Amino acid sequence: MAGIGENIAALRKKAGMTQEELSEKMCVTAQAVSKWENDLSCPDIENIRSMADLFGVTVDELLNGPKKVPELKSDEPEKVAKRILHIQVNTGADTTINVRIPTAVFLKAAGNGTLEKLLGDELESEQLDMILEIIRSGTVGSIVSVDQGDTHVEIAVEDYES
Repeated sequence: MAGIGENIAALRKKAGMTQEELSEKMCVTAQAVSKWENDLSCPDIENIRSMADLFGVTVDELLNGPKKVPELKSDEPEKVAKRILHIQVNTGADTTINVRIPTAVFLKAAGNGTLEKLLGDELESEQLDMILEIIRSGTVGSIVSVDQGDTHVEIAVEDYES
């Protein structure tokens, strides 16, 4: 993982600024910017907030770098029956719910209308079609990740491990 100095340098260059230009906008010396970028010192919290606003990123992105998009790999669709749809829900109340459904069962339930009956109006037809298409394409990896308040929901397609 890149350090804050590397992140500052990358964002500054992306914005087309010199260290001198950044120092003027931040009301610090060019030497201070150089020290930040070389991880010899760290900007204070107010400068971190100001830089995040200046570069149009979150404080987290400034400190930790851009969020990495999960890698997906695609495989032969005939292997789809040997996959698991993994749904994980973590709540702020120290509760984790894990559901693993064989993709063959999920596809069959979608095909005969059982899935729609189970889910009711919670999942729109277009969303269900998208998930089904992802499964049928042979994609493996995280396909949905949602954070809302203290709750985190992750939906992934995994290889079946026997």
